Amino acid sequence: MPSGPRLAETTTASRFFGITISVPTLPAYAGEKVPEEMGGGTQIRWNVNSPIYQSKVLGEFPDISDDSLILPKATETAQKRTFERTRRPIIAADIARFGEDETVIMRREGGWIRVYRTHHKDDTMTTAGHIAKAMRDIDDEAGKNDWVRAIVDVPGVGGGVVDRLAELDLPVVPYNGGEAPIDKERFVNARAEDYWTLRERFEQGEIDIDLDDDKLAAQLGSIKWGIDSRGRIKIESKDDMRKRGLPSPDRADTAGMIFSGRANAAPINVESHAGESITGDLMRKPW
Repeated sequence: MPSGPRLAETTTASRFFGITISVPTLPAYAGEKVPEEMGGGTQIRWNVNSPIYQSKVLGEFPDISDDSLILPKATETAQKRTFERTRRPIIAADIARFGEDETVIMRREGGWIRVYRTHHKDDTMTTAGHIAKAMRDIDDEAGKNDWVRAIVDVPGVGGGVVDRLAELDLPVVPYNGGEAPIDKERFVNARAEDYWTLRERFEQGEIDIDLDDDKLAAQLGSIKWGIDSRGRIKIESKDDMRKRGLPSPDRADTAGMIFSGRANAAPINVESHAGESITGDLMRKPW
């Protein structure tokens, strides 16, 4: 049987001789005093309602049904996959302000995606600054002579971030998952269409995600889909996920955005964008 330190290095459930050992039954998790070298620092990293928690921590078959959008097996495989980066980066940002939701800036090169930065409770101007810096730094790293394109979620507080980036004359593409889809007969909205595209990319083995990004993997595995009365595909709302005890899928939403065909739309500019949002009129005023 493996030695104690090797057993305790993982937060996942372990199986020996056909017996499943659930992490909550381990001494360190149950509150007993365990030396650090024996795993006293073991921590749980997944929401208790997510399929990954059920599988990796409890050692049980995860709660997977026909309405699961992306199977945990697909995300686990994507975490083990290694793609060569294309050096043609694009970034996407899902914007939060205050509360528990997470602002996520994600980077993509071909099928390779990684979370570039996350933060909580920053104001919109600070968030715009982080995105502008990410665009500049990634551009410098890639050796490009123009700014890296950014696609930014605009509903809620995201509109102000888009306005500021446009005012700085940066190539920013606004994204609204509530807009009409390209295929109106098959999908309820753009969010459903883009998530379905993401699902297909996972199924076809076209995505490489961070081996250590358990938050993204858990969020992807927790989202459900369904159909409306017209037979169109829809994706579970954030409010419905919260009712199931799950957090907002901010990282998963950003992944859906960054693979969206809308990310290839022409960036807005300050002249054409003026007046289109709550801060657009400020761009036209002489200061």
